[in-house]
Amino acid sequence: MLTENDIPQYTGRNDWTDTVTLKDGYSVRVNVVRDEYFGEPWKECDGHGPVSDWRPRDSKRPGERVLHSDRNSCLFYDFAGAVALARRDGWGSKGDEGLTGGAKAAHAAEADFEYLRRWCNGEWYYVVVGVEVSRRSAVVGEVDYCGGIESEGDYWREHAADNARWIIAADQKARKAAAVAKRKETIERAHWAARDVATV
Repeated sequence: MLTENDIPQYTGRNDWTDTVTLKDGYSVRVNVVRDEYFGEPWKECDGHGPVSDWRPRDSKRPGERVLHSDRNSCLFYDFAGAVALARRDGWGSKGDEGLTGGAKAAHAAEADFEYLRRWCNGEWYYVVVGVEVSRRSAVVGEVDYCGGIESEGDYWREHAADNARWIIAADQKARKAAAVAKRKETIERAHWAARDVATV
């Protein structure tokens, strides 16, 4: 059965399509396009530290860090506020095993800062993922495009694989039901044909 590991890794910045061939004549076409409508992660998703609007570089406040700059304007990340949120909400991050509460919160805020910084620098972005499944060159199903998925990591591949498996399972169920109905019809035809034998 198809897994996310069967889907090639998307590493480009442009729209991307690839096809995975499976047994039983199935093939899965995965389309990935950049999601131009999904905004900043700190506005679209929960669980991030506070980020300012664009402000002059010299307006940095205590506890803030420059997240991103453009000439004399900056986005500031409220690191102190993020640590407080992380402590209050119990944030965790990879590599924080064995840390005390305060150190764990600071570690999580640092990870969040780096995650948002990478987005600001274009190192990752949101994508829209679509899946089309064919069997012996005939399309058997497709999933509407789902957006707001991170380009980094494997979630987009898991999403594509899950939807492809769902389409394949539905097609196999429909083909099995059609085969059972056809067998039943053949048996009934044979039965009625045998009853129509002329007698003397």
